[in-house]
Amino acid sequence: MKAASQKTADRINVAAIGFPFPAFLALLIVLLQPDLSLAQPGEGAISGAIADSAGAMVSGAEIEAKNQATQARYTTTSKEAGVFLIERVPTGDYDIKVLQPGFRPFVARGAKVQSGQTLHLRAVLEIDSIHQTITVNAPSPQQLMDQPLQEPEALQLAVSSVSRLQMEQQGSKNIVDGLNYIPGAWIETRGRKAKEFLSVRGQRYPYPEYSIDGALFREFHEIPYFISSEDIERVDVLRSGASLLKGISGLAGVIDVVPRSYEKRETSVRGEYGSRNSYRLHASHGQKLGKVSYGLGVDGFRVDGPGYRRGDERMLNLFANVSLKLLPSLTIRTTALYLRGRSELVQAELPAAKQYRIALESYDPVKTTVFSINAFYRPVSWASTQFTAGYRNGHNSFVTDTTPPRKVTPDYDSEWNLNLTQSLAVSSRNVVRVGANYNHWISPYGKRFFAGRRSELETHSVSLLDEHSFGKLVLDGGVRYQRTYIDEYGAFNIEGTATGFSKVAAIKDVWGHPEFSGSAGATYFATKGFSLRGSFLAGMVEPRTGAVKLAGTAYTEPATEHRIMADVGFSLARDSIGEFSLTAFDLRQQDAVVLSGASATVNGVVTELYDNRDQDTKGIEFSFRSQPVLEGHSLFLNLTGMRPQVRQQQSMTRDPQKPRVILGAGILGKRRGFDYNFFWKFVSAYQSSRFADPAELQPLGHFHTLNLTIGRSLSRGERTRVYLEMINITGNHYSTVVGYPDYGRRLMMGVRQGF
Repeated sequence: MKAASQKTADRINVAAIGFPFPAFLALLIVLLQPDLSLAQPGEGAISGAIADSAGAMVSGAEIEAKNQATQARYTTTSKEAGVFLIERVPTGDYDIKVLQPGFRPFVARGAKVQSGQTLHLRAVLEIDSIHQTITVNAPSPQQLMDQPLQEPEALQLAVSSVSRLQMEQQGSKNIVDGLNYIPGAWIETRGRKAKEFLSVRGQRYPYPEYSIDGALFREFHEIPYFISSEDIERVDVLRSGASLLKGISGLAGVIDVVPRSYEKRETSVRGEYGSRNSYRLHASHGQKLGKVSYGLGVDGFRVDGPGYRRGDERMLNLFANVSLKLLPSLTIRTTALYLRGRSELVQAELPAAKQYRIALESYDPVKTTVFSINAFYRPVSWASTQFTAGYRNGHNSFVTDTTPPRKVTPDYDSEWNLNLTQSLAVSSRNVVRVGANYNHWISPYGKRFFAGRRSELETHSVSLLDEHSFGKLVLDGGVRYQRTYIDEYGAFNIEGTATGFSKVAAIKDVWGHPEFSGSAGATYFATKGFSLRGSFLAGMVEPRTGAVKLAGTAYTEPATEHRIMADVGFSLARDSIGEFSLTAFDLRQQDAVVLSGASATVNGVVTELYDNRDQDTKGIEFSFRSQPVLEGHSLFLNLTGMRPQVRQQQSMTRDPQKPRVILGAGILGKRRGFDYNFFWKFVSAYQSSRFADPAELQPLGHFHTLNLTIGRSLSRGERTRVYLEMINITGNHYSTVVGYPDYGRRLMMGVRQGF
């Protein structure tokens, strides 16, 4: 290990990437010193979910894990959703017992906890007083009474979850970084206002939407880049657009950010320093006191841009979360986020248009407040209610210094959202859900692209879903109706400029076109750990208010898109191997709202226009995550292969603006106090004309990125960890959008101390 690490260090020109060599050398010395804790066993974790034989999740169950060798016991209780977690248990073989009055005890003997790994346990409790030994069970049909906002069972193949531990292993600093290795993830990095856009399966315009603990937001894409992943429990991503309970602007998938929760007292401090004079300081604290659990976090970072291209950022991030169990049947969670700082927009390079290459633009200050509340109420076994509310306020100022005098434009907007979902168990095998959602977005003074053009939209939607279990077969279906009331809208713009539209009359006091969608799905649990799933959705996607296309010599609104999507696949879970899934998907879009590829010169500025065109994307998704092998090593691999097509004249031809292959892989290991995680990402070639001048398709993609993190635990229980992160090891200056190449190789060293 020492020789390999030294060889890696020799290959990297540390001075060339702006990393202080003495600090780099000091970190390597710490990483490579003899193992001080070799005599101590490693640690792992045990997590799981508890349900009864009727499918209801069991809260308050007592879980005990007893080490067979030392007889040491570790205990906890399951939370309201039936889940539990026991952290920092020594490696070894355990007897795990679950006790709940009125049920048979659940016993799993010889469960192996390995160093740095989490053992996942699924248990079903039987009503009886006779003891019974049960091993790990395959997933049962989803329990919608305890999780009203969850997607139907048939869509679970298209749901990815990324935990806080996984984001730490990846070296992720924010939410978008943490999603880079989910199946089909395609992240476009740019220096504009929304610095990173995530799409899956090639779906863009609209991009997937964001929610905080179930509370949806219309305008959130500029925020996830700044939210620290340290304060996130996990991120759930619906890669398919077939959501009926969630979503506002279109059938493009939903990214739900679940804030971190605490079951015991924990305090942590982290410090990092690295390339481009970047540093990050983070502190968090939380604990559970009776029926109240709380968490607090503060994160501050700064990073210099690539020198000659600007891009400096300074940001403070505050986090607070409180969970209250007011009654056995009522739980309320609240989350607050606050961002404050400044951010320079990066200048583009050729072949980007001159306006992006010479722009001296920044947001100073950036001020954003986000608040969400999630309440779950289940007064009786056959009915439950989940209510979410969210509020976001952006109070930013956009500063332009390209030409004197300096221009400061208010960039204010706010929104609030309400969602109510009612689950009713019509029978022990049939659950019906009714959902209603309301979103109100206001930009009182206009925003950067349409300063002085007030905008206000109100979106209403209702949904009805039904899920029925027939033993091993689960069927689901649903419908959704949505419509937007336009109080006022003057935010007409083409690809970031309102030039030429300042005199266009605003739309006021009218209803937008209604949007309908419906879905159907089926899941078959064939054997233990093996299931087959299929889902189908058809729906309408209205063009975003203010979108403009050129018809002849006049600007008009694009037509409504009609979308059909289908998923079919299977998943297999084996304790000795891991989890494997294979999914085929088909997305067909009639009159899809896309960039036209055509351009128009308005007041001397070349801009691109939207258009309607037919397109479809067929593909497969392969995903595998292994159980620990070879003394605690594990690996994951996911591959998305697509055949995107677009109608050109009278025939369908390949769409050059989408990649055909997206691959993510990683090897994670831990041995003798060291942890090492290697990640590989590949995106095949595609083209784009966005930001280009002339507005012609430019080659992008076709890149590999290799990242490596190496850590060293210096104390028992891994309370102290030092680490080194190597990002883009090969120094590949690839581009995902025209004119904004990656910064190349970067290093970051850090230390984390737990209390």
